[in-house]
Amino acid sequence: MRCAVVWLLIGGLAAGCRGGAPAAYPQPPAETYTGAIFQVALEGEATSVAGAAVASGFFDAARIRPMLGRSFTEADYADGASPTAILSHAFWTTRLGSSPEVIGRTIEIDGREATIVGIAPRNFEVPEGAVIWVPRRPAGVQ
Repeated sequence: MRCAVVWLLIGGLAAGCRGGAPAAYPQPPAETYTGAIFQVALEGEATSVAGAAVASGFFDAARIRPMLGRSFTEADYADGASPTAILSHAFWTTRLGSSPEVIGRTIEIDGREATIVGIAPRNFEVPEGAVIWVPRRPAGVQ
């Protein structure tokens, strides 16, 4: 059975399809993320993609763990920390060929090199359409 609906927000749950069956993730509180459009350069090709800067605990609130790699740690949020990113399953599949070797590789996001630390589970796209998540740092901290 194929699932035709990609995402539906119902009563605080973000629902999608996983292997033909609906999958639901609790909707993280809105204050735990800020939606953004990122400029991503990969192998010389730049594109705009939807994503979010997320607070510590965002992925825990959604009750997900990356299917590959790791989630963000407190070190990723520290002043002076090297930029890190978690990619969506769809981005990983379509743009990176589903290669497990992407963990530890860098990707250019908004002109800065960020290390890919994880791949989100299939169909997790919070906020809607997000394909890249980065740690949200205080204003003025890069």
